[in-house]
Amino acid sequence: MDRGSNRGGVGVQVVDLADLIDTGGRGEGSGGNDGPERTRAMAMITRFQTKRWMLPSALALMASTAGCQLFGVLGTAYEESADHLVRAQYEGLKGKTYAVLVVSDRGIEADFPGVTAEITARINERLADPANGVGATGHIQSKDLLKYFFNHPESTTKPGGKLAEDLGVDRVIRVDLYEFRVNDPGNQYVWEGVAAASVGVIEGDSITPDENAFRSTQRVAFPDKSGITQTDLAGQVVMSALVKRLTDRVAWLFHDHQEPIRITY
Repeated sequence: MDRGSNRGGVGVQVVDLADLIDTGGRGEGSGGNDGPERTRAMAMITRFQTKRWMLPSALALMASTAGCQLFGVLGTAYEESADHLVRAQYEGLKGKTYAVLVVSDRGIEADFPGVTAEITARINERLADPANGVGATGHIQSKDLLKYFFNHPESTTKPGGKLAEDLGVDRVIRVDLYEFRVNDPGNQYVWEGVAAASVGVIEGDSITPDENAFRSTQRVAFPDKSGITQTDLAGQVVMSALVKRLTDRVAWLFHDHQEPIRITY
């Protein structure tokens, strides 16, 4: 390499790092002694090597951080959409016959005519569906149940064992609907729907047939967000959503099912 050039009478010395390394840091005319060029060169080499090592590490760290953020977003999205298996809480319907009884007070039925019959039919249909694997050997059809309780309203107050005997079944699933509303009292413009019920199972062949062999309380709400008004949704939509959600919660007690990981009700 040309060690120098003259520009305007001023000599410019060009230092080649490779030459300094090859000569042990001794520039021409150094006489074998380390000069300031070697010190400067070694400092430059050290900085270069440090930066060369840090750059891939920094890039790897940035990629790792971005990857973690990406997987975090994907994981959250997965949890919000994925289902998981939930086992039945009561399995005593297997190999047995059953009937479903839904009871509500007059106020609920007056405000929402037919809601009791609708919930009865939906729960009964869900449990009777072979795809749900309840394993019962028989049940009373919804229309026959509704007709029976319409003609025998006193049956809803009978002891559990006597009711099972009169119906000719091994199990009676009783759902007491104690709350059903689509808005808060005093605020008819904003939807704040709630449906709540206590669920009990009478085992007619038990030594204590008048006592519940299983009991659970279920409560659902709709809409999931606050501030939804009549201009956003019709009241029928709110009522239908409450019926479906309560049906899900009650029926799920009796069969294995897939349930969203982040269920909103």
